[in-house]
Amino acid sequence: MKSLSVKQFNQYIKTSFKLDPLFQSISIKGEIANYKISHNHIYFSLKEEDEIIDCVIYYYEDKDLGDYNNGDEVIVEGNLINNSFISKISISVNEIKSKGLSEDYLNFLRLKEDFYKRGYFDDENKKSIVAYPKNIGLITSDKSAAIVDFISVMNKEISDINIYLYPVKVQGQSAKNEIINAIEILDKKSLDAIVITRGGGSKEDLKVFNDKDIVEKIFSSKSPIISAIGHKIDLSLADLVSDLSLQTPTEAGTYLVRNYKKLRDDIDLLYINIKKTLDRNI
Repeated sequence: MKSLSVKQFNQYIKTSFKLDPLFQSISIKGEIANYKISHNHIYFSLKEEDEIIDCVIYYYEDKDLGDYNNGDEVIVEGNLINNSFISKISISVNEIKSKGLSEDYLNFLRLKEDFYKRGYFDDENKKSIVAYPKNIGLITSDKSAAIVDFISVMNKEISDINIYLYPVKVQGQSAKNEIINAIEILDKKSLDAIVITRGGGSKEDLKVFNDKDIVEKIFSSKSPIISAIGHKIDLSLADLVSDLSLQTPTEAGTYLVRNYKKLRDDIDLLYINIKKTLDRNI
């Protein structure tokens, strides 16, 4: 069998999409996730349980499609396209119809309301973090940039902080049990704080941090827990239940050494004042 070049193969896929009537007129129902607007286009994923397909609405302002948000269940109609530059198959949406909020999103709202009523998010239930922490637990993927970001900030300041890394998967089917196990192991060490972090991701990538069992484990932990899951909007349930919620690994590291930095600045100022006094007397 003769090998095809990459360009030939991509052209074959595009031609197949154009000639197959199934791919040129499709109608699919699912839940909107990762919704964003960029350069006059709308990008989102259509999901069902753990399966997703990406969608795009080109020049949405020219179309009367209505307003939609993450969690909405919709029916999209359009045609399948292949972006050969990033090797990605998407649906180019021509029409979109709302079916209301999806059952998954309604379950999330019910779970959030239940935890709220039980006081899981109340400030009076938050554990305080010592001013000069000595022992910190770190839960994150050992293959992510989060470790580098976190430690590089910590190393900028002179401190006696020891970091206990427990590597886990931060998305996917096994992530939940690995994160729960990591909290259990590190919590037995009587640490000054445990940081759960990752380097950002789509709303779909972050859904493990809305898991009921993870929320329960964070709430029952004896050690203060800091969440730094790398997103700016749509706080997860893990963010809400944690004793402190920050956006990024860098912010978490900066927070933990903030008082060490202040101490160094105070010492530097004292040194300058002493030197001035000595110079003046001499």
